[in-house]
Amino acid sequence: MYKQKNLSITSMKKKILPFYLLLIVNFAQANTYYVSSSGNDASSGLTVAQAWRTINKVNTFNFLQGDIISFEGGATFNGAIYNSTFGNGVPGNPITLTSYGTGRATISSATEEGLFINSGNITISNLSFLGSGYKITSAFTNGIDIYIDSIATTDIDNVIIDNVESQGYGGWGILMSNASANFGFHHVSVTNCLLHDNGTGGFQINGSHNSLTQSTRFSNADVYVGYTKAYNNYGRLDYTLEWTGAGILVSGTVGGLVEHCEAYANGKENGSTNAGPVGIFLGDSRFVTIQNCSSHHNLGGPGKRDGGGFDLDQGTHGCVIQYCESYENEGAGYGLYQAQTVNPWSFDTIRYNTSTNDGRR
Repeated sequence: MYKQKNLSITSMKKKILPFYLLLIVNFAQANTYYVSSSGNDASSGLTVAQAWRTINKVNTFNFLQGDIISFEGGATFNGAIYNSTFGNGVPGNPITLTSYGTGRATISSATEEGLFINSGNITISNLSFLGSGYKITSAFTNGIDIYIDSIATTDIDNVIIDNVESQGYGGWGILMSNASANFGFHHVSVTNCLLHDNGTGGFQINGSHNSLTQSTRFSNADVYVGYTKAYNNYGRLDYTLEWTGAGILVSGTVGGLVEHCEAYANGKENGSTNAGPVGIFLGDSRFVTIQNCSSHHNLGGPGKRDGGGFDLDQGTHGCVIQYCESYENEGAGYGLYQAQTVNPWSFDTIRYNTSTNDGRR
């Protein structure tokens, strides 16, 4: 059933100072830049009264470590966010994108990616990403797309995504994808997110794929997904090669935890007749636990494939599903699957769970 998806990945004299001076320099460089619907791109952006106006200004500015980009809460900003200088964040002093005032700001990116970056040490919080609708676009664009390309020279570390809503994309609400042979995502936290009404699914993080051995590398480490809902990610009837319409998928990961999450009403338009989606599942991962989660009313699409609640899929080792509830899913409440892969399925545990009225078809 399981097969990871890498969809349309696109490739982008130091003086020795005393430690206390380095700290002073680092903090002195950090600024908060404001973006307002009534702003002016010719302004400094350094106060609400001097706010910028557009995403284009954000995309063309040179940000430094610790800088914060804060959008006006309740306002809508058109365009896709991408800026290579987001990579200037450092451990403990990330680049931050957030909202100020009341409510979340909305990034309305139509058929483009909402936020498209290939760097870590970034915090994304209190923002909404809005696509043009998964039925309107044939593109597999994503609300937040963080990627490691094939020429990467380092891991992507320290990604925090909190209190984000992402909807209306042909791909995933949040996708962390990997095309590197040697590197992965480390220290990832996704919390308090609402991921819904997307085509392919709510959230996925994957490891790179070894085409020679047809296996996924265990390239990611320390991944946490908590208090997040993935729902009404219906799938794509126009795409039949692979499954679509999943809730939450963690793959290619060593050491992780998915807890207090809910996945429901996903998958009804999965166009594949070969495989189907699942509410919350793992693939090609080691020592990842799913606990205290709920998965219900998920479907497999017209081809009636999968549509289950939870799944330990191919290549999982030492993984656990515990204290979860599954109910009213079209497929199995808890699936155990292995496919042709060099990664063994072994020493996995499913315990202390409930399954009610699953396998309804």
